[in-house]
Amino acid sequence: ELASGTDHNGNVRVYPLPADGDYTQRDATPILSFGYDALTVVTDTVTLPADSTYIIEVDGGRYGIGGATGQYSLVINSQPAGDTGGDVYIAVESSDAVAVLDTASNSVTTNISVAQWPWAIGVAPDGSEVYTASRSDGSFTVIDAASSTVAATIGGVVNDPFDIAVSPDGAFVYVLDNNVGRVAIIDAAARAVSGELLGATRLPSALALDPSGDTAFVVAGDSVVAFDIATETPVDTLAGVFGLTADAAVTPDGTELVFTDFENNQLVIVDRASFSIAATVPEISEPRGMDLTGDGATAWIAARSSSTLVGVDLASRSFVAGISLPFQPYWVTVTPDGTIGYVTEGRGGTRLAVVDLVAGSVITTLTIGDGPAQIGIRP
Repeated sequence: ELASGTDHNGNVRVYPLPADGDYTQRDATPILSFGYDALTVVTDTVTLPADSTYIIEVDGGRYGIGGATGQYSLVINSQPAGDTGGDVYIAVESSDAVAVLDTASNSVTTNISVAQWPWAIGVAPDGSEVYTASRSDGSFTVIDAASSTVAATIGGVVNDPFDIAVSPDGAFVYVLDNNVGRVAIIDAAARAVSGELLGATRLPSALALDPSGDTAFVVAGDSVVAFDIATETPVDTLAGVFGLTADAAVTPDGTELVFTDFENNQLVIVDRASFSIAATVPEISEPRGMDLTGDGATAWIAARSSSTLVGVDLASRSFVAGISLPFQPYWVTVTPDGTIGYVTEGRGGTRLAVVDLVAGSVITTLTIGDGPAQIGIRP
């Protein structure tokens, strides 16, 4: 079942995935194909044999399903007129604003005023809300994405907010305090603090959730602490042979935690099952922000001292790209399909670069305000 958006037309095709997993070698003829128009709902059903994998292709984007016979639903959510989604949100620290970048034109369409020194950014999974937290007073701001207006502000959530993570179901938002090693848990619907995670040490600066939303990881300068979210208690600690970190993420399959260690110029990869360091990738010049592609295959890292965006293949633990930037980068976020990267200059800078990760080149550079920091992409 496909419900189209208000201003969108397109095509849907379903292909069996070849046994070798190479999508490019799929059959020329799909087993199911139909188009859709604005404000229409199209329903079609096809029986898929069990223990096979299929690719749903929507306007060229690909989504895998498989493993069991059944009826599958694919929904493209309708959106208010003029609200196309896909915008990029940038916390601009010294401008006390969140800038909204239209990805079609690569231009800033609005600046949303928030409390002083916004640093971290989070986005609700359904794209309805954007979250930021301000370092001046520890306040937490909820932005209505459709209208680009502040919907709520919660004061004094933490002392020094440094990172934000959102649960996969969007029910809770987690805000990391860099000063005291605390994570505040915010009930997104109630817009109130509902709990906390305590136990991290030495300047915790990176927060990541596993794909299930059951475990949170706080990465500090001398340890990684895993928290059971249901009980709000630490369940494991990895003592550090690493230094100060800037950013972290869990691979989509949940098997590895990846984070940057700028004190030792390396990327650190932790095996989730053994909760031990599986590998390090050295010789990355002051790695700061990092993001993973949607398939978890590549980590893109802002190498600040070398003014480079570095790509690391996580399977081989090797470098696959180095893209020169016109400034020293601090934060990076990439589109789920891994084709575009958005890179900010950080404190002391003013610029955002839009990078073609496939071509390995900068598409454009914009001046967006003083101190552009973390970046979030709206689905």
